[in-house]
Amino acid sequence: MLSRRAAGCLLADGLGGRCHHRVLKPLDYDVNQDGKVDDKERNAIRGRNTWLLWGGGNETFWGWLQEQGYGITDFLVLMDSRQRNNRFKSAGMINQPGFRGARPDERILGLYIDRPDGDKSLLRPKTYNAENEETTDAQGRPVDPPVGLPKPPSSHRGTDLFKPGDPDLYYKVQAMMPRDGLDYTVYGYPSGIFGLRLMLNPDFFGDTAEAARARTYWKDRVESSTHSSFYTDPKINKDRNLIRPFRVSMSCGFCHVAPHPLNPPADVENPKWENLSSVIGGQYWEAQPVTANLLPRNNFLHHFLASQPPGTIDTSLVSTDQLNNTNIINAVFDLPSRIARAKVKPPEKQSPTNLLMQSLEDGEPARYTLDPPPAGKDMRHFPMVLFPGEDSCGVFAALARVPLNIGVFSEQWARCDNPVIGFTKQRPFEIATNRTNSVYWNVNEKYRVGYMADFFLLGISGTVPKSTAPMKLKDAARSGCPAVRQRWTVPAKRHRRALTPQHGCRASGKGAARLFEQLLHLPLQQAAGWV
Repeated sequence: MLSRRAAGCLLADGLGGRCHHRVLKPLDYDVNQDGKVDDKERNAIRGRNTWLLWGGGNETFWGWLQEQGYGITDFLVLMDSRQRNNRFKSAGMINQPGFRGARPDERILGLYIDRPDGDKSLLRPKTYNAENEETTDAQGRPVDPPVGLPKPPSSHRGTDLFKPGDPDLYYKVQAMMPRDGLDYTVYGYPSGIFGLRLMLNPDFFGDTAEAARARTYWKDRVESSTHSSFYTDPKINKDRNLIRPFRVSMSCGFCHVAPHPLNPPADVENPKWENLSSVIGGQYWEAQPVTANLLPRNNFLHHFLASQPPGTIDTSLVSTDQLNNTNIINAVFDLPSRIARAKVKPPEKQSPTNLLMQSLEDGEPARYTLDPPPAGKDMRHFPMVLFPGEDSCGVFAALARVPLNIGVFSEQWARCDNPVIGFTKQRPFEIATNRTNSVYWNVNEKYRVGYMADFFLLGISGTVPKSTAPMKLKDAARSGCPAVRQRWTVPAKRHRRALTPQHGCRASGKGAARLFEQLLHLPLQQAAGWV
């Protein structure tokens, strides 16, 4: 779990203060303003951790896809550290600050994986003690007692998630993995690409005869190569018998973290934490190079995915509904106001299935039966947040389905759909089945979704700034960005939509948004929404 300071500063989302020249500041989680962040208030920090870092066991799905998924993609190829300075340009991916490219002598099992740039990779709090525990938070308030990573009880028999078949190799690789200060048994190891983390694969490192054969085969096919052929030879990276040493865990942040419009990086391939936003949405993220990096150009699926514009994704891409239904990776703006608006709209009648999920809007708990509810308990209020309508059964359900969409309880996917290929009749992904058979779903529903809701609703009380505060064009020229400061001025006595470049041209409304898009290369559908 990130410290309060690390979680507050990890990505710069909050506009602090109410003065004329507002600046980005770390979020303040002290909602009741008693001078400390208590355990309940920490739930918003846990929610941010979930959104940005937690994969919910989906490494099982992504591991299957890169080994058995028809030669479509391989995330270990995607992570080639020699391409670190080209990731944003080629695919819109965000490099995690504090890392650098790996040298040939730093390869792990023949793989180029980003390396920490000294101790810059560590997500340390503002002040910390000898145990690396936080002693003051981002606002400078004392933290008593200090907060650090949880320590396993003395009766706990180690932290290994499985019994290794070759302990020497297992612990050697574990020691070589890049680190950023998180709990690696929960979140995995950093890959250097934000939102993608690495978990050691039990099918490779485990204590089974099959895993032993996998290690031998990998050494012969990959480690023994003097030309790193794994990255370029389809006969190797599309070999269905080649078990990878690492599975990839994908968080929501992989698609939703992007350059901060009010504080963009000077170098998009090497951003700092303060240059990134966790709520703006991946405006440059591209489906084809990310999810189908092994497909040649003569493959139809390559062009199907390439037809989807940057900053968009088909949320039914993997479950497959045979529709090219791409939609924008939406920004999450001002959720507290959307909740308030929902409460004055007419309520909508819900089925017993929809009522299984709790309601944040009406404060109704989850139900565990499909029997008809008491009179009047089948009516609920709903905000409008997402374009395709995934929030039609409430914010809680909308947040709960995000981990499912990226692979949580993927074992059930294979029973409900024919992942990637499709052309089979789909079956419902039933909540009751999830609750009965998936520990990750239960963690998601019982803890993680509520945490995420607390993060996105931070500021609803009015005592602290909102985590989803709007980002307005009028604030861009005051943000400190040199490009904005040098080329644009905001007329003091004009309508706030008007922007005046120094060469005298003037634009307003969407015209200003287009000009601003040219300046910062921001997609118009996002930029126009900030005015």
